[in-house]
Amino acid sequence: MSKLKYKITGFARFMMFMVVFVPLAYAGFTLYKGESPQDGFTDLKGKVEALKTKIKGNSLSESEEFQLQLQQKDEEIQKLREALFQCEQGRS
Repeated sequence: MSKLKYKITGFARFMMFMVVFVPLAYAGFTLYKGESPQDGFTDLKGKVEALKTKIKGNSLSESEEFQLQLQQKDEEIQKLREALFQCEQGRS
């Protein structure tokens, strides 16, 4: 009977449990709130990235952030206009 050279520690077992349990618990929580777990994870990812940039001090100024939001909204409006145009062309 061969003995294992290394044994797993209690802390390693705890960390493996947390790697599995925490995402499942978060997904369950978002489902309980009536939201999609995928949207919850996407929102969480955005919050973590914002926190990282805030900690590093590389955060955008308010005007730059506002300009970025305006640019994203302009792109979305353009996509919606194109979709509306295609729908109108289909009816004709």
